[in-house]
Amino acid sequence: MAGLLREQDFEPQYKHFIDSPEMDFSWAVGGAAIVNPFGEYIAGPVYNEDTIVYADCHANEIKAAKVVFDGLGHYSRPDAVQLLLHDHEQRNLLRSSKGLSYQDLKNISESTEVPLEKLEKVLEKIEAKLSQN
Repeated sequence: MAGLLREQDFEPQYKHFIDSPEMDFSWAVGGAAIVNPFGEYIAGPVYNEDTIVYADCHANEIKAAKVVFDGLGHYSRPDAVQLLLHDHEQRNLLRSSKGLSYQDLKNISESTEVPLEKLEKVLEKIEAKLSQN
């Protein structure tokens, strides 16, 4: 058994849970990693060993990520935002005509001090995810 729970972590009276069909520990693999605000690994992941991972974290990336994605849920405020869903063809038209322009990206890059290339890479990933749906 690998991950968060090891056989030696169980008290003798609870060892029967290890092979119990009701308790599936295969999903709890643990791991150590550091992920940047764009969802990319910048250190790790490391599995099946005790370790400490280190990475240089850049706080300015938080600002840039917030411009692209609202992880705090402000979009759920009906007084501030309205969400319209379009079918796939309409979404492509909407994205190309109302998406972030090169100048928008450049302004975001300059104001957050995040390299323009990094912002473009993140937006390409978002576009790829959108096109899969």
